[in-house]
Amino acid sequence: VKIITYIREHYPEDITLDVLSEQVYMHPVTISRLFKTATGITVTEFISQIRLEAAADLLEHSNLLVSDIGNLVGYHKAQYFINLFKKQYGTTPQKYRRKMRLEGVES
Repeated sequence: VKIITYIREHYPEDITLDVLSEQVYMHPVTISRLFKTATGITVTEFISQIRLEAAADLLEHSNLLVSDIGNLVGYHKAQYFINLFKKQYGTTPQKYRRKMRLEGVES
């Protein structure tokens, strides 16, 4: 629980297993194993999920550039951010924004 809370509060930062181990006083390998057992996904997958959810929210509710949103959620290479977003949501951030805004108008 402490690890999940930490990740949710610090997702834009560079979060590594070493950083997490300092928070909970456990070996990084132990954290990795326990996290995967408890959640069914890896720490990295969870961090990515949290970052991409935050990015989707920013795309929907702000006019920030896609690259700026990527930076805000912890991805400093725009193309990497776009690729991860597309893998998670099946569309580019720009198309996702357009779709969400169109759905908002129709509601």
